[in-house]
Amino acid sequence: MLMFIPVLILLVELWLLAGLVLLLHRLSPRFGLAPLFILLGSLTSTLQLNTLGQLSINLGGMDLSFNVVSYIALPVILFGLLIVYVVDGTIHARSVLAGISLISLLIGLSGYFPPAQVDLPGISILSVTPGEVNPRLLGVSIITLLLDMVTLIVAYQGFSNLIGRFPSRLAGVVALTASLLVDALVFPTLSYFGLPTFSSNFMIHLAGKLLAAFMLSPMLVLYLIRMAPAIPSSTASIPRPALDIFTTNVQLEARARFQSNLLHILSQINQLIVRAENVQTILTQVCQLLTNHRNYQLVWVNLAEGESGQSKCAAMAGSE
Repeated sequence: MLMFIPVLILLVELWLLAGLVLLLHRLSPRFGLAPLFILLGSLTSTLQLNTLGQLSINLGGMDLSFNVVSYIALPVILFGLLIVYVVDGTIHARSVLAGISLISLLIGLSGYFPPAQVDLPGISILSVTPGEVNPRLLGVSIITLLLDMVTLIVAYQGFSNLIGRFPSRLAGVVALTASLLVDALVFPTLSYFGLPTFSSNFMIHLAGKLLAAFMLSPMLVLYLIRMAPAIPSSTASIPRPALDIFTTNVQLEARARFQSNLLHILSQINQLIVRAENVQTILTQVCQLLTNHRNYQLVWVNLAEGESGQSKCAAMAGSE
């Protein structure tokens, strides 16, 4: 029984970090995506530092070691990237991908510098103790992470386009599982192939990454069903090409976002017409709908009266 305690601790850490990703993203309409980007960048740093060595801090004579394995950091990074791509669009996801790649590259280059130690009164901080840098392992880690992220986005959009009747949440589960499966196959093969520990490392990576995908999938599905549609800038329903992570530009995405939002509003107006009991209710709710979803400060409807042609405000929403 005791042998399962470390696994349970890792699962709790995985859920907590994934929950933090969802919380920061849900608050993005108020605070922006910067806090989420900072978290993903921090996880990337932790992931790559773990590849190079161990981050150690000596505080008042007490040694503290922080070692977050790829079974936690990597799945959460991919989880966050997928949320950004589905809800916030290609341009934001491309920024995350570029930032993670740059952080990985900079940390990789820093591994070739000698370790630096800073001594302060009562505190001794040893930045990184990589020992001998393994260029092969370092290069494999960076390349595999890039491959994971590209696989995640292309698999999501490709699966969504191929089977259009499948909702985005199911495509997200497939994409997350596919990207972690690619990592479980590529990283140990390129890193340990030919070594006596290859078989054990391969099986551990495969089991760990698939378990992480299985544990994160319910959180992903619930968020895309319950929370993501309430975000005003959601792009979950916008049709995109499978390789749009490489081809989409700002103008194209903005136009697609506008068209999708317009179609969504027209659909809701049609539902109002079916359900409403009178014209006044329709006009009032349409004005409220436009202020909520198009961020208009003030919306009103004027109707002409009789033969005089004079207009009178029939409904209004918002504030001047």
